[in-house]
Amino acid sequence: DHSYMTWAGYGTQDVPILGGDLDVDFTFENDPKIQNHNLLVGIDHNWNSRTDIGATLNLLRSSDQANIFSETKYLTHLDSLIHFQVNSLNHSKWNNLLSSAYLEHRLNENSRLNLYIDYLHFDNQNPTLADQQFFDENKNLIQREEELFANEVRSFSETAINIGVAKFDFY
Repeated sequence: DHSYMTWAGYGTQDVPILGGDLDVDFTFENDPKIQNHNLLVGIDHNWNSRTDIGATLNLLRSSDQANIFSETKYLTHLDSLIHFQVNSLNHSKWNNLLSSAYLEHRLNENSRLNLYIDYLHFDNQNPTLADQQFFDENKNLIQREEELFANEVRSFSETAINIGVAKFDFY
């Protein structure tokens, strides 16, 4: 999947750190690329006249890369124009595994022994890098003495979940 979206807006806000009342004009562009792959396999087998076994395995791999560009123009109460540009790269990777297995055994006409096992593995890695700059009305880079906003922001998000469950029945 490769799509593209853009939107724009205008508003006013009060930002004391930038001098108070601001008129804000912004544009936003997103250019994501998404790939998904899924594999599902399963088997049921009659081992013998009294025993059945089976298993399923579901693998999912997904990659989502988004290049996001945002430009905001701030008009301060002092009639100065400040451009704020952000270029962000996000690359999310998902790896999931769902699996289950079973064994059903008939001991006699009235008794059974059953075993069920399930396992889930979920892994998501989502690093983001954002580069942000301030420019004056002539598009000259504003060199800031105070670093209120970092020029580059990195974030790392990683989630791993592993769950296993077993069930044993005898009746």
